[in-house]
Amino acid sequence: MEHSHNDLEARLKLLHPCITGVNTSEQEGTEAEKEPLIIKEPIGGGVDSFYHYKHYSSRYLLKMEAERFALEVKKAEAEIQLDLRRFNKSDKPVAPQPVLSLGDHVICTAGNISVTSAKSKEGKTAAISSIMGAAMNPNAPREHLLDFRCCSHDGKIILHFDTEQSPYDHYRMVERSLRRAGLVEPPTNLESYCLSGVDLKDRSEMLEVAMERAGNIFIVLIDGIGDFINDPNNGPEAFDLVARLHQLAIQYDCPILSVLHENPGSESGKTRGHLGSHLERKAETNLRLSKVDGVTTMWVERGRHCTIPKEHGVRFYFSEEDKMHVLAPPQSELKANDARAKLKPFALSVYEGTNGELSWTELRNRIAEIGPMTESGARKKMDRMIAIQLIEATVAGKYVLVDL
Repeated sequence: MEHSHNDLEARLKLLHPCITGVNTSEQEGTEAEKEPLIIKEPIGGGVDSFYHYKHYSSRYLLKMEAERFALEVKKAEAEIQLDLRRFNKSDKPVAPQPVLSLGDHVICTAGNISVTSAKSKEGKTAAISSIMGAAMNPNAPREHLLDFRCCSHDGKIILHFDTEQSPYDHYRMVERSLRRAGLVEPPTNLESYCLSGVDLKDRSEMLEVAMERAGNIFIVLIDGIGDFINDPNNGPEAFDLVARLHQLAIQYDCPILSVLHENPGSESGKTRGHLGSHLERKAETNLRLSKVDGVTTMWVERGRHCTIPKEHGVRFYFSEEDKMHVLAPPQSELKANDARAKLKPFALSVYEGTNGELSWTELRNRIAEIGPMTESGARKKMDRMIAIQLIEATVAGKYVLVDL
C-alpha cells in the first residue's frame, strides 16, 4: 500500500513532533532556518517501510549541492584530460630533444627524469661537474668533460642544486666546471644554488620557484635528491616526489638529472629506499658509477633508450697534476693491450724470415704451421690479431705487423 506525501509527513510528525516540514526560508539566523528539512532517500521497494528519512537544514542542503557540483566539474575535467591523452594515430608527438650524451649514447632527453647513483665518494660530484661544463660549453674538449656532451643550450637556463656540500665546496665545484668548459666567467644562463643548510620543507618550494622564474630551461641537475624528503623509505612521500619531478620535466620540457646514493655494501646498485626503487623505474636512464683501485667507471645498466655495458663504460681518475678528475683508458683498450702483449711474440715468429708482407692465405698457413693448429683455428687466430690491431691489411691487400 502506497502512502501520499502528506500521509508520510503526518506520520513523521507523530513520531518526531519537532518536524514542521520543508524549510524555505533564505533569511540567515531566523528560527525558520533552524527548522529541519525533510529529505526522503529511497533504499529499495516503493513503500514507506523501504524509505528512511534524514533531516537537514536548508544551508546544509545547499552545501551538499555545491559539493555534488564540484564533483561533476572534477569528473568533466578528468574526461577532457583523458581524451587529450588518448592514442591518436594521426597525431604523432614530436620526438624529445636529445640534451645530454655519454660517449656516443644519448642518456637524457627533454621531458624525462634520470638518475645517477654510486656509493659515497666514488665520483658522483665529478660527473655532475663535467655535465655542467658540457652544458655551458658543448664545444669544450671531450676529455675535459669526461666524455659527456650536450647539444647547444641556445640561451636556455642551466639549473643546478647542491644539497650535499658546504658553500665553499659548492663554489670550488662550480669553478672546476668552468675550467672543464674552458671558461673564466660563468655564462649568464647558469644558475647554481647551494641548498645545504636549508630546511627540508623549503627545498622543494625553492626548486619550483627557481624553475618557474627561469621558465625556459635547458637542464636541471640535482646533486642530492634524497635530501628533498624526510625518509627515502616512506613510500607515499617518495612516490609523490618522483611524480612531481616527472611533472616538472614535462611542464618545462627539459631533463631533470638527480644524484642518489647507493646502499652501502650493495653490489647490485640498489639505491636508497622506496625513493631509489621508484626513481629507477621511472628514469629514462640509470647512470651508475663505481670505483676500483682509484678508477671510476660510468655505465648505463637500465636505460630506456640506451645501454652501456660496464666493460665499455667511460673511466676516470683524479689527477694530482691537473687537480681534477680526468679520463682513463677504456677497459676494452686495456684488455686489448694485454692481449697484444701476450700475442706479440707469436706474431713476430709468424713474420720471421719473411719480407714483412703476407697475403691472407700465406698468413693463415704460417699461423697454422707455427701453431701448430688447423686451418679453422688459424683463421680464428688471425681474426683475433686483426681485431686487437696486432696486424693490419695494407691498401695492396697484404697483411703486416702493426708498429707497436
